[in-house]
Amino acid sequence: MRLTLRTLLAWLDSLLSPQDQQALADKVAASPVAPTLVRRIQDVVENAALGALRIDARGLADDANSVAEYLDNCLPAGRLEEFERICIESDVHLAEVAACHGVLAEMSRDPAAVDAIDAATRTRLLAAIGDHVAADSPAVIAAATSRGVRPSSAGRKPARRAPVGAWISAGVALVLLVGLASVFVRALVTSGPGRRVAANQPVPVPKPAAPVPKVVAPQAAAPAPPPTGEPRAPEDSVPQAEENAPSNPAAIPVVPPDGVAVVVAPPVQPVEPPPPAARVETTETNSEPTAAVSPTLSAATPAPTVESDRPVQPSVPQGDALAIAALPPVAEPSRQPREERPAAAGAIEPQALVTNNGLLLHRPPVAAAAGAVPVHGASGWALLPPGAGLAAREDLIVPPGSQPEITVGSVTIRLEPATRATMTQDGDGTPRLELVFGRVAIRSAAAGGRLGLTAGGLSGVIVDGLRNPIGVAVVLDREPGAEPGSSRLRAAICTTTAGIRWKQTQLDGGEPDALLEGIAADGLLEAGRRIAWDSRVPDSATVLPGRDLDWIAAPARIDRIDAFAAAALQARLAEGRPFDKTLRDIASDRREREENRALAAATLALVGEYDAVVHLLCAESAASGLRAGRWRSLEQATVPLALARGVNAAQRLERSFEEHAPGGRGRELFSLARGLSDEELAAGGDARLVDDLDAPELSVRRYAHRNLTAIVTAAESARLRYDPEWSAELRRDAVAAWRQQLAMGRIRRPAPAAP
Repeated sequence: MRLTLRTLLAWLDSLLSPQDQQALADKVAASPVAPTLVRRIQDVVENAALGALRIDARGLADDANSVAEYLDNCLPAGRLEEFERICIESDVHLAEVAACHGVLAEMSRDPAAVDAIDAATRTRLLAAIGDHVAADSPAVIAAATSRGVRPSSAGRKPARRAPVGAWISAGVALVLLVGLASVFVRALVTSGPGRRVAANQPVPVPKPAAPVPKVVAPQAAAPAPPPTGEPRAPEDSVPQAEENAPSNPAAIPVVPPDGVAVVVAPPVQPVEPPPPAARVETTETNSEPTAAVSPTLSAATPAPTVESDRPVQPSVPQGDALAIAALPPVAEPSRQPREERPAAAGAIEPQALVTNNGLLLHRPPVAAAAGAVPVHGASGWALLPPGAGLAAREDLIVPPGSQPEITVGSVTIRLEPATRATMTQDGDGTPRLELVFGRVAIRSAAAGGRLGLTAGGLSGVIVDGLRNPIGVAVVLDREPGAEPGSSRLRAAICTTTAGIRWKQTQLDGGEPDALLEGIAADGLLEAGRRIAWDSRVPDSATVLPGRDLDWIAAPARIDRIDAFAAAALQARLAEGRPFDKTLRDIASDRREREENRALAAATLALVGEYDAVVHLLCAESAASGLRAGRWRSLEQATVPLALARGVNAAQRLERSFEEHAPGGRGRELFSLARGLSDEELAAGGDARLVDDLDAPELSVRRYAHRNLTAIVTAAESARLRYDPEWSAELRRDAVAAWRQQLAMGRIRRPAPAAP
């Protein structure tokens, strides 16, 4: 059974046979995309502020008849994929379909819901209405009494009764609802034994020419050779000169062959350990021609050709329903023309700065002129304006929602959101990029482009091959409950459609004192391959097949709301007011849009200040803080990175929780933010998490639920529906279900898969 939007809704509403229900649960748990879509469906259905479609609207997904045909599995095959594409793109349409599907599912489980109302039930219903509906007209009261209704209005002023037209409308609506339910139940009965809702059988259809959905798919571009894959790169690099360095990388999109990618951020996959091997150099290459033939980087055995060792991407069967994890072919993104500027004194030469979404921060030198007003605050960071020159050393940070580009000579470097890097020069004048955490995509407009690279334990120079884009990623992993400073750093350098020549060097470009084992000192990294380094084996590296590399050739499209927030923040910072104060004012101003407040707080967290983030995370209502989806995004983008950067950052985060947490529960909230280890769960931490689902503080409930859903499988957590923002009455059944899981000992992380 394919994992489509319709089968996902049927799985959420438990309409499938036990076998199909389990099969879909396994697919959801294994998918990096589906769990996020499940959470989004729950969010939009429960969002009372979300608008609704007009009942007389027209259009494929707006017409109520189209929605009914989709729910009844009667929508023509040629329109099904486009219908699901619209639902995935629009919260309003997704909420409409999911809510109607849930109502009909509940009715299908209760046959009495579609039966005709008997006289006794009708009398009770009218009596209940008479107790709550006002009636000023004695004639209406008399008419109700003549039908056996006894309004309980004695002793108080009669209330106004609804007009007769309202009763007629209600009756028509009830008849329509009964008819729709009957059709739905009949469809379930005729859909075959063992399942109640079935997806249409696959029927080949041409791919639509519709544009990629705005939220989920990377930017389309000119046809390029099929990408191979990229490292699931390390999340943060530990900075050499900073308190502890760094990071939570930007989300890495999952790229199946075609269709539409539904979401964002898959979990970081561990880098495979390097195989023990003796060094054997080979002349077999798969890269662009170079002046001299160099050995491949793999030091164990000659690397097979790209055709044999490139990972084969799974193919999704084509059909009339839109598969949940796929992406249209990538194309070369259009480049904005850049204005040539004269180089500043002491700057990297030649240099320029260009931007796509140009919010880029740097640490400017302190103004020496008397009376000069600095634009940075205590953190020392400030906005780097578009078109500005690069100094000889530049520390750079990219806030969320931006993808700036810097150009050094013929080499263009695109920095992904939530990235920190440093630009310097080697002794021979070669520009060098040190990636502290995050991801960058690099390419050169000239055949001879050179660039020094430092990423984790990888340090060297790309001598040739930058005419085709490459990617560099640094990720910092941290086990839940682990103490700060015990993080795992991973780094990777990935090629796409052509190879590069990689030469190992010191951090300043000089000859290395000791070479990394597992790769050649000077060799070729073939197309579709990656050099992987792991801090657990710091003296070696290995060459592995690449994966998930489409973000390198074309940048993933940034959510429109986040892009607007980044543009607004850039405009505010360009006004010349102190950097830190401007961000604090935006983050604390309730009149600001919530995405602007969240971006300002996340930017402060990137430069090491956590008060604004914790204040928003600990707010007791959406009015003073953030709604559920924005709360999760801000928490995931800031807190894990702060805990992974090291002791100093973690201590500052803990102090912020102690100062801003409600009810004096700062230490407990920090413990929940840190996560619980397996040992802590076995020692009673699982019971504490379940108890916190009913805590009076919203932030405690949110963190408890976040921990529980991270521990149990995605399928199980989706089945145990719970929302921290529900009232105590609405939470009662969900908390009881979690207590049953606790009693059965199921609040445990699944055992790691066998190697």
